[in-house]
Amino acid sequence: MMIFYGGCFGSLGAFGIARLTDIFSNHMRKFILVLNSIAIFSLVWFQLIFMEVLKVELVSIYASVVMSLSLLMSGIPLLFELSCEMAFPVAEGITNGILTMISNIATLLFLGILMIPNISTSWMNWVMLTSVCLTLPALLALKDNFSRLQLDSKTEKKPDNF
Repeated sequence: MMIFYGGCFGSLGAFGIARLTDIFSNHMRKFILVLNSIAIFSLVWFQLIFMEVLKVELVSIYASVVMSLSLLMSGIPLLFELSCEMAFPVAEGITNGILTMISNIATLLFLGILMIPNISTSWMNWVMLTSVCLTLPALLALKDNFSRLQLDSKTEKKPDNF
């Protein structure tokens, strides 16, 4: 149920974040940074519950999982869009295809490890937290260069009056 709610809120959040990003188009990286930072907080919260440092309550588990899923899923379209901006003039289809392939390979490796006999699942929480934490330095080092957006803004034509 938690994943269902996280998926629903993530999908709705993606629409809201997309609208905000349309309004503030040159701040896409900052939106992703905020989403990932709050997601890190919720993943740490979940890990502390899992390690029984914090009191184990069903409401806290639901809140931390749904919040982290929602935030991370809301940021995925922004990551794809930012990648297209950074890779310009490479075609969007090529950029998105490579990103999807890398994502699928990482997912295959992540889930494929579970096929090892007698392996626990506690490492999965740490991998998730670490992978989201690794995005922060990469995003902070990234320069805001929106050449595709600037080109689109310059070439937009106003409709002719007939």
